[in-house]
Amino acid sequence: MNRKVIETIQKYHMLDPCDFVVTGVSGGADSLALLHFLRFGPHGLHLRLLACHVNHKLRGAESLRDQQHVEAICRDWDVPLHVAETDVAALAAQTGLSLEETGRRERYRIFAALAGAEGKIATAHTLSDSYETMLLNLTRGTGLKGLCGIPPMRGNVIRPLLGVTRKEVEEYCHRWQISYITDSTNNSTIYSRNKIRLEIIPRLAEINSNAVTQAAHTMQLLAEDSALLERLAAENLAQCRVQGGLCVKKLSAEPALRGRVLRTWLKENGTEADFDTIGRLQALVQTGGRLNVKGNLFCTAQDGLLRMEQKTVRQPYFALSPEEGKAVRMPSGAACSLFRTNRDGFRRIQEIFKNSTYKYIDCEKITGKLLIRQRQSGDKICLFPRNNTKSIKKLFNEAKISQELREKLFLISDERGIIYVENFGVDQRVAPGPETSSYLVIGLHQAADTAFCGDGERKDSKHGAGYFEDSHQ
Repeated sequence: MNRKVIETIQKYHMLDPCDFVVTGVSGGADSLALLHFLRFGPHGLHLRLLACHVNHKLRGAESLRDQQHVEAICRDWDVPLHVAETDVAALAAQTGLSLEETGRRERYRIFAALAGAEGKIATAHTLSDSYETMLLNLTRGTGLKGLCGIPPMRGNVIRPLLGVTRKEVEEYCHRWQISYITDSTNNSTIYSRNKIRLEIIPRLAEINSNAVTQAAHTMQLLAEDSALLERLAAENLAQCRVQGGLCVKKLSAEPALRGRVLRTWLKENGTEADFDTIGRLQALVQTGGRLNVKGNLFCTAQDGLLRMEQKTVRQPYFALSPEEGKAVRMPSGAACSLFRTNRDGFRRIQEIFKNSTYKYIDCEKITGKLLIRQRQSGDKICLFPRNNTKSIKKLFNEAKISQELREKLFLISDERGIIYVENFGVDQRVAPGPETSSYLVIGLHQAADTAFCGDGERKDSKHGAGYFEDSHQ
């Protein structure tokens, strides 16, 4: 075992002399063999070791027995020990995760806190564990990476025993007379991994007694292939990055690379993707459109750009009757004010504010009361001077208005229909002409407390008593 462990450490450059190493020690054969090797092995690294035992408080007296055994071993071997207690069952109930996953996360959280930024974390995963992981991933459905088993290194986590089997570990313990604890749950087939270890692997060994070693070769070859594909995918992802998303035209045409690029990009945007999601996303890249990938996250492919959008809460419906001269803050952020003026006032506004955002409506053409409101299904407008009627939805689509902004832009309607759309203009029906003598001026401002008040005389039209008479509804 010594030779294989040293080869693994050297091959992956896991350790340097005098490294600070936090070693997870459960009390089982694997973890005690690892601790013994790091403490007494013929590697000459003079490591600074800290053993860590995590009591999950799941097996009552048996958990305490394991803890006390590890404490005794560390005293005998003169290895400093940190014991941590965590209520895994309570945490699993809070998070909805399995006991196994909750325990794993808690262990790594504790190890990371002890190791800090400079230390390393050594875990006792063996080749047998990696073989089990490969088979388990295969039954659940996985890509190439999942068939590579357990990686020898991940960040500052190292696995020096990954080249030796569980049988070799037990032989090492017997040779050095290391007393180890066997977890009673290891024999329970209610856990998927145990079922694979106790029932599936022995049947595979009947076909090939050397199946574990052969699987190790397979996992190594697959890991090499996976590393190459990941590197090529990373290069392609870098080529595709543009402000706001990914350039679709630069995505690799190879499904193996494209899928990896999209999976990495999704992960960067806060979501994992399964096989079906990646398939739908690949189709979206080809056809364009919008895809819900998770919760309120959506991918859109439009005009050669793949973007990630977060669906916002729909803007509550708003509708109010305007008051003349009073600026009202709109959901879009603009402040809108309406006032009336005569022909002289209209000319004065145009002279002073030549490139203004003011819009004008012929007061004589307004029917009944005015209403400022959010768009509704079926709303239409014939924008002046286009003389072409379109639905508001189509108007927004053509202008590529985001879904979020669509809910915030306001419309002004009279009793016959829409007469104004924020940022677009007025309807042909109410547009001023050469004969217009009374104007309704629509002003958009940066602050809700600013509004232009025309100097011209404000005359009520024949409809004037109606469209400013009500306050906010």
